[in-house]
Amino acid sequence: MVLLWTASSNRWPGRQRPTAGGRRAPKERAQSSDDLARPPYFEMDSGVEEDRVRASIGRSCAFALVLGACAIPNTPQQDLAYARWARCQRSFAQLQRVDLDGRITFQFTNASERQEIRQCLADAGRTGGPPLPEPVAVPLPGGL
Repeated sequence: MVLLWTASSNRWPGRQRPTAGGRRAPKERAQSSDDLARPPYFEMDSGVEEDRVRASIGRSCAFALVLGACAIPNTPQQDLAYARWARCQRSFAQLQRVDLDGRITFQFTNASERQEIRQCLADAGRTGGPPLPEPVAVPLPGGL
């Protein structure tokens, strides 16, 4: 296909002249007072670029929130609970979680192990530090 360039009109016949990169030049329009207040880099050719900018901003905010959540330190009650668990943990028990108030939730395989851990945590609570909420014991699947 042969395209004709007409120098007098400075246009391709039947369509707009392509710019660098094969994209069409944006249509010219009259400037309003709103256009003068807005920097030119906010003018976008289509909604695709605008969607990309919004998605990029959203991902950046989500990433910042995740990083901020990682930087939150333990509460003093959680630190105390972890110290007591380190003293009382048994070979077949697993720490599941420590709540913000210091409540320990652990998994166990048999009833005697559960009683040993509860007794050890109760003794640790009597000997040092403030009292923590009663620990929660959850049986392991296939245990007990």
